[in-house]
Amino acid sequence: MMKPIFQTGNNILSNTAATICQRLRKVIKFKETGFTLVEVLLSATVVAYAAVFIFGAFFKSLSAIDHARDRLNVMNTCHNELLNIKYMLENDKIDMPYTKSGKFRTSGKVYGYKIGLKRDESREGLCNAASLFNWREGNKDIEIKRYFVWPVKKREKDQRH
Repeated sequence: MMKPIFQTGNNILSNTAATICQRLRKVIKFKETGFTLVEVLLSATVVAYAAVFIFGAFFKSLSAIDHARDRLNVMNTCHNELLNIKYMLENDKIDMPYTKSGKFRTSGKVYGYKIGLKRDESREGLCNAASLFNWREGNKDIEIKRYFVWPVKKREKDQRH
Protein backbone atom coordinates (compact mmCIF):
# COMPACT_ATOMS: atom_id res chain seq x y z
CA MET A 1 0.00 0.00 0.00
CA MET A 2 1.12 3.47 -0.79
CA LYS A 3 2.13 5.79 1.94
CA PRO A 4 -0.15 8.82 1.88
CA ILE A 5 1.51 12.14 1.19
CA PHE A 6 -1.05 14.25 2.96
CA GLN A 7 -1.94 13.22 6.46
CA THR A 8 -5.65 13.69 6.63
CA GLY A 9 -8.37 11.67 8.18
CA ASN A 10 -9.51 10.35 4.82
CA ASN A 11 -7.03 7.85 3.37
CA ILE A 12 -8.82 7.68 0.00
CA LEU A 13 -8.15 11.35 -0.57
CA SER A 14 -4.53 10.89 0.42
CA ASN A 15 -4.10 7.94 -1.90
CA THR A 16 -5.76 9.79 -4.76
CA ALA A 17 -3.50 12.79 -4.25
CA ALA A 18 -0.46 10.50 -4.15
CA THR A 19 -1.54 8.82 -7.37
CA ILE A 20 -2.01 12.17 -9.09
CA CYS A 21 1.42 13.30 -7.91
CA GLN A 22 3.02 10.10 -9.20
CA ARG A 23 1.34 10.52 -12.57
CA LEU A 24 2.43 14.14 -12.72
CA ARG A 25 6.00 13.09 -11.96
CA LYS A 26 5.89 10.65 -14.86
CA VAL A 27 4.55 13.35 -17.15
CA ILE A 28 7.11 15.86 -15.96
CA LYS A 29 9.92 13.35 -16.39
CA PHE A 30 8.71 12.70 -19.93
CA LYS A 31 8.74 16.42 -20.69
CA GLU A 32 12.24 16.88 -19.29
CA THR A 33 13.62 15.27 -22.44
CA GLY A 34 12.23 18.15 -24.56
CA PHE A 35 13.06 21.87 -24.48
CA THR A 36 11.85 24.28 -21.85
CA LEU A 37 10.11 27.49 -22.76
CA VAL A 38 13.18 29.51 -21.74
CA GLU A 39 15.42 27.46 -24.05
CA VAL A 40 13.03 27.89 -26.96
CA LEU A 41 12.77 31.64 -26.42
CA LEU A 42 16.54 31.99 -26.07
CA SER A 43 17.23 30.06 -29.25
CA ALA A 44 14.56 32.05 -31.12
CA THR A 45 16.23 35.26 -29.95
CA VAL A 46 19.65 34.08 -31.14
CA VAL A 47 18.22 33.10 -34.55
CA ALA A 48 16.44 36.46 -34.83
CA TYR A 49 19.65 38.38 -34.09
CA ALA A 50 21.55 36.30 -36.62
CA ALA A 51 18.87 36.99 -39.25
CA VAL A 52 19.02 40.73 -38.53
CA PHE A 53 22.80 40.78 -38.98
CA ILE A 54 22.67 38.70 -42.16
CA PHE A 55 19.96 40.84 -43.74
CA GLY A 56 21.75 44.01 -42.61
CA ALA A 57 24.93 42.87 -44.31
CA PHE A 58 22.95 41.92 -47.42
CA PHE A 59 21.31 45.34 -47.72
CA LYS A 60 24.61 47.09 -46.97
CA SER A 61 26.23 45.18 -49.84
CA LEU A 62 23.36 46.21 -52.14
CA SER A 63 23.99 49.82 -51.17
CA ALA A 64 27.71 49.40 -51.89
CA ILE A 65 26.89 47.93 -55.32
CA ASP A 66 24.65 50.93 -56.12
CA HIS A 67 27.37 53.33 -55.03
CA ALA A 68 29.97 51.52 -57.18
CA ARG A 69 27.61 51.64 -60.18
CA ASP A 70 27.11 55.38 -59.68
CA ARG A 71 30.88 55.97 -59.48
CA LEU A 72 31.39 53.90 -62.62
CA ASN A 73 28.76 55.92 -64.50
CA VAL A 74 30.37 59.16 -63.39
CA MET A 75 33.91 58.04 -64.21
CA ASN A 76 32.87 56.85 -67.69
CA THR A 77 31.15 60.15 -68.40
CA CYS A 78 34.11 62.07 -66.99
CA HIS A 79 36.50 60.11 -69.19
CA ASN A 80 34.38 60.69 -72.31
CA GLU A 81 33.97 64.42 -71.63
CA LEU A 82 37.67 64.89 -70.95
CA LEU A 83 38.64 63.01 -74.11
CA ASN A 84 36.21 65.16 -76.09
CA ILE A 85 37.65 68.36 -74.61
CA LYS A 86 41.21 67.16 -75.18
CA TYR A 87 40.39 66.42 -78.82
CA MET A 88 38.85 69.89 -79.26
CA LEU A 89 41.88 71.45 -77.55
CA GLU A 90 44.35 69.61 -79.81
CA ASN A 91 42.42 70.68 -82.92
CA ASP A 92 42.14 74.33 -81.85
CA LYS A 93 38.36 74.21 -81.48
CA ILE A 94 38.31 75.77 -78.01
CA ASP A 95 40.14 78.65 -76.37
CA MET A 96 41.51 78.78 -72.87
CA PRO A 97 40.40 79.31 -70.21
CA TYR A 98 37.53 76.94 -70.92
CA THR A 99 34.69 75.75 -68.69
CA LYS A 100 31.85 73.39 -69.37
CA SER A 101 29.08 72.38 -67.00
CA GLY A 102 25.86 70.48 -67.24
CA LYS A 103 23.75 67.61 -66.02
CA PHE A 104 23.06 64.13 -67.28
CA ARG A 105 20.70 61.38 -66.22
CA THR A 106 21.57 57.69 -65.94
CA SER A 107 19.75 54.90 -64.09
CA GLY A 108 17.13 57.35 -62.87
CA LYS A 109 19.65 59.60 -61.10
CA VAL A 110 20.71 63.09 -62.05
CA TYR A 111 24.44 63.82 -62.09
CA GLY A 112 25.98 67.28 -62.35
CA TYR A 113 29.41 68.09 -63.70
CA LYS A 114 31.79 70.99 -64.22
CA ILE A 115 35.05 70.81 -66.18
CA GLY A 116 37.56 73.61 -66.43
CA LEU A 117 40.81 74.17 -68.35
CA LYS A 118 43.41 76.89 -68.03
CA ARG A 119 47.00 77.32 -69.11
CA ASP A 120 49.63 76.57 -66.52
CA GLU A 121 51.50 79.85 -66.13
CA SER A 122 54.42 78.29 -64.26
CA ARG A 123 55.07 75.51 -66.77
CA GLU A 124 55.30 76.22 -70.47
CA GLY A 125 53.21 74.08 -72.81
CA LEU A 126 50.94 72.60 -70.15
CA CYS A 127 47.36 73.17 -69.12
CA ASN A 128 45.53 72.26 -65.95
CA ALA A 129 42.22 70.43 -66.22
CA ALA A 130 39.85 70.03 -63.30
CA SER A 131 36.61 68.08 -63.19
CA LEU A 132 33.92 67.99 -60.54
CA PHE A 133 31.05 65.51 -60.62
CA ASN A 134 28.29 65.41 -58.03
CA TRP A 135 25.08 63.54 -57.34
CA ARG A 136 22.73 62.78 -54.50
CA GLU A 137 22.76 59.32 -52.98
CA GLY A 138 20.03 58.83 -50.39
CA ASN A 139 20.46 61.79 -48.05
CA LYS A 140 24.15 62.37 -48.89
CA ASP A 141 25.71 64.57 -51.55
CA ILE A 142 28.60 62.80 -53.27
CA GLU A 143 31.39 64.66 -55.11
CA ILE A 144 34.27 63.38 -57.18
CA LYS A 145 37.06 65.80 -58.06
CA ARG A 146 39.85 64.99 -60.52
CA TYR A 147 42.79 67.12 -61.60
CA PHE A 148 44.92 66.57 -64.70
CA VAL A 149 47.86 68.23 -66.43
CA TRP A 150 47.90 68.00 -70.23
CA PRO A 151 50.53 69.00 -72.74
CA VAL A 152 49.30 71.70 -75.08
CA LYS A 153 50.85 72.71 -78.35
CA LYS A 154 51.51 76.40 -78.79
CA ARG A 155 49.17 78.18 -81.09
CA GLU A 156 50.41 80.50 -83.78
CA LYS A 157 48.71 83.49 -82.23
CA ASP A 158 50.35 82.64 -78.86
CA GLN A 159 53.76 82.43 -80.49
CA ARG A 160 53.42 85.94 -82.01
CA HIS A 161 53.26 87.60 -78.59
